Amino acid sequence: DRFARNSFHAAVYKQKLKENGVRIISAMENIPDAPEGRLLEGVIIAMNEIYSEDLSQKVSRGLDESFHKGYYMKKIPPFGYRLENRKLVPDEATAPLAREIFERYHKGQKIVKIVEWLNSLGMTNQLGNKWRPMNISTHLHNRIYMGEYYYGQFAEPMPVPALVSAELFDSVQEKLKASAHRS
Repeated sequence: DRFARNSFHAAVYKQKLKENGVRIISAMENIPDAPEGRLLEGVIIAMNEIYSEDLSQKVSRGLDESFHKGYYMKKIPPFGYRLENRKLVPDEATAPLAREIFERYHKGQKIVKIVEWLNSLGMTNQLGNKWRPMNISTHLHNRIYMGEYYYGQFAEPMPVPALVSAELFDSVQEKLKASAHRS
């Protein structure tokens, strides 16, 4: 129902197709191959462009509203949390483990040892898979664990229940930076 998202792209693509001997025929509208057909096609393209821009604005407004209501914008919550009425709340079963990942790393345990520990417990990550070092690294960098949820274009974080203190989080970040510099 739409050849392109805007009139510029429609014109460029149509010209390229024309140069290659391709004629465009609409299955939805009977557009004559005459001057009035070009006018009708221009109106349809303009209407589609306006529709696309309007839809984009509505989606942005909806995201903004949802974020400011405190809703978590992703489908799968981070390890240690669960969704309750679209908001993040600590998960009683996994929140202590999410916190312990930080504590173990803070005390000097290597990421591969943390992975081994979690997998030995039969614990899976939030996607239901075995833990890997990359999962732990992502976990340790995620500011959500100290109570700050960032999403998309929003500069200010939405507060969520923290699983670790800001001090522990910052200390872990320093250790991660130092470890990265040694690599």
